Amino acid sequence: MRTLNLSNVGFNGDIPRQLNNLSKLYYLTSNNFTWVSKLSSLKYLHMSGVDLSKVKDWFGSINMLPSLQSLELSSCGLQDISSSLQANFTSLRFLNIKANSLSSIPPWIYNLSKLEHIDLSNCYGYNDFSSGIVGPFPTTIIENNQRLVFFDVSENWQHGDFPKNLSSLCKLQVAIHLIAYKVKWKIFKVSSNNFSSGLPNQLRDFKELEYLDLSSNLISGSIPANLVELLSLKKLYLNSNKLSETILESIGQLSNLTELNLGYNLLYGIVGELHFENLKSLTNLDISYNKLILNELCLDDIPNWLYDIFSNIEVSDISSNMLRGQVPQDIRDKMPQITELRLKGNNLTGGIPSSLCKSNWLHGISLSKNQLSGKLPLCWGALRIPKSLCRLSSLSVLSLHMNGFTGEIPNCLSNMPTIFVLDLSDNEFTGRLPPFGPQSPDLAVINLEKNRFVGGIPPQYCQLKYLKFLSLAQNYISGSIPNCFDGILSMANVDEAYYFFFLMFGVDVMVNTKGISQIYGITLEYFYSIDLSRNITIPSGISSIDFLSHLNLSFNRLSGPIPSGNHLRTVDDESAYRGNDRLCRAPLLNTFAGDEPPGSDGRDSDNSGGDKPSECDLDIHNWFYAGLGPGFTVGFLGFCSVLHFKGSWRVSYFQAMDKAIEKVSITMMITMLWFKRTFRRCEKELV
Repeated sequence: MRTLNLSNVGFNGDIPRQLNNLSKLYYLTSNNFTWVSKLSSLKYLHMSGVDLSKVKDWFGSINMLPSLQSLELSSCGLQDISSSLQANFTSLRFLNIKANSLSSIPPWIYNLSKLEHIDLSNCYGYNDFSSGIVGPFPTTIIENNQRLVFFDVSENWQHGDFPKNLSSLCKLQVAIHLIAYKVKWKIFKVSSNNFSSGLPNQLRDFKELEYLDLSSNLISGSIPANLVELLSLKKLYLNSNKLSETILESIGQLSNLTELNLGYNLLYGIVGELHFENLKSLTNLDISYNKLILNELCLDDIPNWLYDIFSNIEVSDISSNMLRGQVPQDIRDKMPQITELRLKGNNLTGGIPSSLCKSNWLHGISLSKNQLSGKLPLCWGALRIPKSLCRLSSLSVLSLHMNGFTGEIPNCLSNMPTIFVLDLSDNEFTGRLPPFGPQSPDLAVINLEKNRFVGGIPPQYCQLKYLKFLSLAQNYISGSIPNCFDGILSMANVDEAYYFFFLMFGVDVMVNTKGISQIYGITLEYFYSIDLSRNITIPSGISSIDFLSHLNLSFNRLSGPIPSGNHLRTVDDESAYRGNDRLCRAPLLNTFAGDEPPGSDGRDSDNSGGDKPSECDLDIHNWFYAGLGPGFTVGFLGFCSVLHFKGSWRVSYFQAMDKAIEKVSITMMITMLWFKRTFRRCEKELV
């Protein structure tokens, strides 16, 4: 037997020891280490995904396989790989130990000289961000292995300057099989580490480099001019660093570039037509969160060349730059392939072009934090909010935050099956709340605060099984809170797969907590919030939501007692109940009654003065006086009944009363005589 594959077969129990006799076995895929050491001819050992965290001396078993050529132990829960300097499997060519909890590169790897493929990426382990390979870039491994074509140490804690001898990396490449043919890519990827200093000039030695990913490091300085010598480059990721200065016009010479990401840096200056005129193959552009100017002549319109050059663009993110002007009405015709359009945080004016509703591929729009105004296009339907917006069958994220939009939201928006994030906050939308429910099964974020919505909260919201964030604050919502809100316990069970939206689209949500506004993006995974503040009987079941991290019911007209429960006590922000004069009992402090919120616009509360007693106080006083009369009557009749039926008590009582009256009378007479004598003495002295 030469090959044995026992993976995914569902066997129970131990592997028979008789398999130790397979001394000629070349290839093994298994989930047990105890008998591997005796397979002296084994060349391929693949055990990815097997939990080896409790296996002792697993390295010792592998180290007895002198013929081993391929070792794959990714995602095995490894935390301590032997510190031995020597490895007996000196013929090893393929090594994959990624996605384990490693803090350093095992020393024995430095002494291997025939490696062609090394994958040490993502050594944080599973949800363990305290680990990760630390230290400088391991150029020694590359220098010792002249046949190396793949080397990946991304998503670790590598730090320091880039190696000066980058020429030793020029042979790196990776073979990737795509469907029916083989494409050989040459890559350099060290993303998500802590590399600092500037980009090395030796990058120009990678003449055939097609994939360069240096994102999420601490790289500073400018983009080197010799980077344009990499004419084969197709994908360039320099985002999330500290790159500064301007973008060189020569970057437009990279004619094969399909993806360019320079977002989240400190770049500034004017970006003109020469920067992009030769980038005809560009499909993905991200220059967000810089200080770039695209209006070369300081005009008030977005330059036409921007759309002429971006005719093939599928993903465009120019957020948080200094873009001015209006979005052209024919943007759909100028960018027919667009699937994601992100222009938030600029100085755009006007309205949303009606041509966007004709795009069948568009599934992400972000225009928040601009100066857009007016109604959404009338061509989208009779209502002020376009009904045909619902025709975007792939729409997952809709963010129109902080603009000046008016009108009603069509109910058809609540029937979009792919919608995941809806942020229409800080506008002038009117009408009733859309009845989101089972028709939008993936909806996790609803932010409709700071609008002019009226009516009640639709009970369909209780059926949103992935809902994590709901804010209806600062509207004109009235009525009662649905009692079914105590059934939103599934808010804690959001599938982690949905959070790729926050990374992919750069989604962020503004959250107001204790009067402080904070932006949550991917960290929204750990945040659970219901904000119904500043609107018009809190259901008792809401106290059973044990995972709720933020609750705001302030400045409404809520009445009755605050539900008791240990879970509700974890929401320790007393201001969450402020401005509801009819709420009683702990944890409410009545000092909140009559308080006005900072910056109140008149729709937050009916209170007019801080000295006005709360209705909770009045209710307590009314109950006190109402119970005083009946209580006195019952007590007096009870006392008289005892004296009537208990003769001995009656005699003792009246004797005690006689003595008390006699004592009081004598005391009063003595006091009066003392006053008379004192008065007469004073008269004689005056005479």
